[in-house]
Amino acid sequence: MDTLDTSYNDIPYMGRVHAQTHIERMALSARVFGIDSVPLERARILELGCGDGSNIVNMAINLPNAEFVGIDGSEVHIQRGREMAEYAGATNVRLEAMDITQIQDQFGTFDYMICHGVFSWVPETVREHILRICREQMSPLGIGYISYNAYPAWKQHEMLRDMMRFHAFRMDDPKEQILQARALAQFLGEYIPDAVNNSYGKFVSSQVDFISGLTEEYLYHEYLETYNQPYWFYEFIKLLDNNALQYLGDTDLSSMINLHWPDETRDVLNHISPTQYELEQYMDMLRCRRFRCTLFVH
Repeated sequence: MDTLDTSYNDIPYMGRVHAQTHIERMALSARVFGIDSVPLERARILELGCGDGSNIVNMAINLPNAEFVGIDGSEVHIQRGREMAEYAGATNVRLEAMDITQIQDQFGTFDYMICHGVFSWVPETVREHILRICREQMSPLGIGYISYNAYPAWKQHEMLRDMMRFHAFRMDDPKEQILQARALAQFLGEYIPDAVNNSYGKFVSSQVDFISGLTEEYLYHEYLETYNQPYWFYEFIKLLDNNALQYLGDTDLSSMINLHWPDETRDVLNHISPTQYELEQYMDMLRCRRFRCTLFVH
């Protein structure tokens, strides 16, 4: 078992349902853009990095004729998920504890593929495998979903993450590392000279309350894990292109349009954005976007 698996066994995530990953939303996006998709009632769904399966178990209960497979590297997650699925009577869910790089074609093809909260937080080799799985195991009418940390906002947060790791990793115990990460944020927020009058101090101060309110598992895996690779939107589009995959849209369809911007801003955006890709990248810059949920097809 590698370091990544061990860290998630030591600090497991609490199970959550992620509304933005629901296959109903994925199918709706396809319909909006005139793309055919497989009816949900008989679909096969794969979730890579499924945690304890809470996300797909909840879908499975409402779609008893669909077939769900969840893969996660943490045995703690999977054991908890199997117990939950059994308790809920979700017999159409299969949960397996295995490394993503071990997936070939043993599970067949899938009509909807979900990879939430994984892509940015694994080594490059695993990211390559995720895209390969999507390319090779997604059915002809399949829709894929990958979420990832985004630039430009993570340019700021990388600075804070690096400082927290420097301080926290003087400790060996993950729980103590979490405490020390919070303590460093508090220290910076309190002692940066003239914090109210410089942009650095304002940013750090704005993060103190946010970090103080984070759960232990989120703080650890977001700020202290070995891997956290954000992407510019255009960089992620290149990754899709290199794997014969085509951008479909965002799970938040409203984020793809510029109608809510002031007229002058919208005119400039339209002038400098010959394609949807440029438009979304420039809007990310204006918003200082931190996180993206991207849908794609073959």
